[in-house]
Amino acid sequence: MTDKPDTSAADLAELKALLVQLNDRVAGLEGEIATLKASQVVPDDVVMAISAAVAAYLGHKAKVRAIHLSGGHRWATETRNRTHDRSVGRR
Repeated sequence: MTDKPDTSAADLAELKALLVQLNDRVAGLEGEIATLKASQVVPDDVVMAISAAVAAYLGHKAKVRAIHLSGGHRWATETRNRTHDRSVGRR
């Protein structure tokens, strides 16, 4: 006597149909992921920050090759405030 479960033709047909549905769903999801990845843009400053963090973690000593000043007004405002500050203390 063998203890194999009885698999009828109807069960096999149902399993094949379920497998086809699953394959279609996976293909659809892979297509959606591909379109999302294609439309996703990572800003350059985020890529640079991640690269710097990985390099620092791996022990790479970075050299500054270029700097970029932001166009913000914070630097000018802070300098102006320090110039007009008459209080005695550490700056």
